[in-house]
Amino acid sequence: MIYAYLRFSQIGQSAGSIDRQQTVINNYCTAHGLVVDKEFQDLGKSGYSDSGNMSATSELSRLMDVIKYGDTLLIERQSRLSRQTYKKVGKLMTKLLDAGITIITCNDGQISKNDVDSNLADDLKRLIEAHVAYKESKDKSDFAAAGFVTRKKKVAEGLVVRVGAASWLSFDNGKYRLNEYADVVARMFNMCIAGAGCTTIAKRLNDEKVKTFKRDKDWSSAGILSILNNVACYGEYEGRNYFPPAVSKDVWLAAKGVIALRKTMKTTRQAAQTNPFSGILYCGYCESKMHISGKWVICYGKRAGGCTAPNVESSKAIQALDKILTYFNTSALTTNVKTQNDADALSGLIVIKQKKLKGIEDAASNSEEYDPLLTALARTTRAELQDLQAKAQEAAAAVADEPSKLDVMDVKTNRWLQRMKFLFSIERNGLYCHRGNSIVAACDLRSFNVGMLASETSRKFIREPPTPLHNHTREEQLEAFMKLTRGEYVEGLSDEYNKGKTKSM
Repeated sequence: MIYAYLRFSQIGQSAGSIDRQQTVINNYCTAHGLVVDKEFQDLGKSGYSDSGNMSATSELSRLMDVIKYGDTLLIERQSRLSRQTYKKVGKLMTKLLDAGITIITCNDGQISKNDVDSNLADDLKRLIEAHVAYKESKDKSDFAAAGFVTRKKKVAEGLVVRVGAASWLSFDNGKYRLNEYADVVARMFNMCIAGAGCTTIAKRLNDEKVKTFKRDKDWSSAGILSILNNVACYGEYEGRNYFPPAVSKDVWLAAKGVIALRKTMKTTRQAAQTNPFSGILYCGYCESKMHISGKWVICYGKRAGGCTAPNVESSKAIQALDKILTYFNTSALTTNVKTQNDADALSGLIVIKQKKLKGIEDAASNSEEYDPLLTALARTTRAELQDLQAKAQEAAAAVADEPSKLDVMDVKTNRWLQRMKFLFSIERNGLYCHRGNSIVAACDLRSFNVGMLASETSRKFIREPPTPLHNHTREEQLEAFMKLTRGEYVEGLSDEYNKGKTKSM
């Protein structure tokens, strides 16, 4: 198999970076008679930080799971793989090469293999390139941090310097001035004060084809709200009157008041309901968070133009979640034994600590002379007792928050799913339930059949998910769970899960 890996750091680069990388890789493939079988892309993922493309949820991690001996990995250039230290890059390269994988950088045609003919000079060149890329990223980070501190210091001294100002401000000849976008900002405030919500303002500007400040094709309600909340609108920066104002502070405060009033007095149809997926749903294609917008579940990554995942009807997604929760609903599940045990244990510790404190206080009162040791010990024990009592109150609140039944539209259910560290993804016409690196359940969004790795007699997987598919790749797990929803035999599972199913020949 031949894999291609592409990456860029900032969503704003998406317009040209991916096209440029694909062109370089395609030109190399054409010149050498190669065809890419599968492409992995980390969109808006840094190669410099551990939370970027080196994270467990990145496309690079998925690639590392599926690539195997004899495969080839194509990258545009060395820095696309990583911009970390040459030692970390060396470990990553060694891991790939030791696994029998060929790495090709298409911009210079350099080929790395783990064989007797491997060239030490080429390996050293890769490490030097890695160090240069890391140093470049580190310098940018250091310069940005140093520049920020310097700018703040100059602003505090009353000097006018170029800062990351708003789009309706231009910096010319050492001074800030309002540009052509300032009138649009003033109009937003006028519409807001007149009673128009952010969605209405965005729609009106889009209908009139008013240009956005940056690369976004359309105005969004979130973008409008961000501008209305920006103190730079009335000229403030770092607590000072720093910019020429697009509106007065009185107008800005009036708009804030209208927004606050809309929040307290008006409840939209969507806000009136509980969002059952709050904080637990993400896109299986780009790993961005997903949100319910009207009748659709939409990926945030689509706003940046980096994801092509289809929208899913929110009613279908909620119905699928309800089907999975139906399987979760057992007395053993909804009574959180650990939470209750924690509360009981704390109550016992409080009794013990109270007896200890009483003994110390009795000893101190019976002593003929002041004993500083007993006094200090009493003070420490009293503090420990107060700490235990605070924890006991938290534990009691957690027990009270346990849902008696997992109702899809009950906010307690959502909080329980978050506490239990369940995540859900939508992909391949299915809603998948994840715990750690394993998928534990799935519901087909067309048939609403559920497949899960749990027998009818025991659902302890809620506490300790079974891992018969733990060593399988994500793609293999997704396929296995779709088979489970269809009642088909799944290779690699025990008879407990394949009972009554016929193995296809």
